[in-house]
Amino acid sequence: MWMKELFIPKASQEKVQTVLWNKDVKDVEKVLALCLDNHAYDELSWAFYTIITPIQRMNDNVTRKWIERHPPLVYCLLKTHSPTEDRFVSPYLVDLELTIIQNIIKSANQSGVASLVALEKVAASIARVSMDEYLHLLMLASLSARSPELVQEVLLVLHECRADIMSQSPVMEYAHKHALGITFDRMEEAADECPCNDQGQPKRVRGGTPPAIVRLVPVPNEATKVIAHVRIDQPTPVRIHSHVRLQAVSDPEKGWVGGKAVVDAVVIMAKQGERVLELQYPLPPEFAQMQWRMYHAGSVGKSC
Repeated sequence: MWMKELFIPKASQEKVQTVLWNKDVKDVEKVLALCLDNHAYDELSWAFYTIITPIQRMNDNVTRKWIERHPPLVYCLLKTHSPTEDRFVSPYLVDLELTIIQNIIKSANQSGVASLVALEKVAASIARVSMDEYLHLLMLASLSARSPELVQEVLLVLHECRADIMSQSPVMEYAHKHALGITFDRMEEAADECPCNDQGQPKRVRGGTPPAIVRLVPVPNEATKVIAHVRIDQPTPVRIHSHVRLQAVSDPEKGWVGGKAVVDAVVIMAKQGERVLELQYPLPPEFAQMQWRMYHAGSVGKSC
């Protein structure tokens, strides 16, 4: 019953946080789950603050779990524990550096230019990640940011953050420039196959193959994977290692986003009538009750 007063009538930020700061983290997580399931994003961010402040209350695994379930929450973390030029002030955030960078990139479609500012703030963290992790960050950006101008800026900011690493040797400089060129090619292929507007919504291409209309089914115990059921009598260019963009067929009645939801994914398994997709961003909780347009956006090859 204590949860009811957080929502009916709509409570203020001060009231939500006053109640939750006195609650166990497991109880706060119940509130977070309720907010996420019902698209109560104001209350979600207010509640999230109470598990990352004070810093001694923070649990790395809990914090990581909720940022991955709703990437824009990463901005709550950056606002509360802003990094300096060379590091995060709190040692509690050291193990979260890669998660923070990944989710800034994942939320770039919603945050736009703010994502570029956030990446610049964590430039020291980007410089510290391994080469393998950095290559995955580049690929993540090329697969998840959809506005042509935005994805270019994200890739360039990531590249500039590695200036000190590139200066260490000609080999590192060549590797970084070659990797940037490959991801630019990947981005351009996606833009050609499935062009998007400045808001990241796929454009209709005259004369092109219409996207398949699919239903999505969750994969048990795999939060980042879903199965797309494809009609076997409907031609589709989507194969294994294809990059796809999933767009909700119609706007949800609740009006929980401005425009249709769009989520990028990579096909990791394909068989007759089914495609197993690795999601680049969490789907809305109602995704299994919705229909989705599945746009083909090129191929990532086996490297992803």
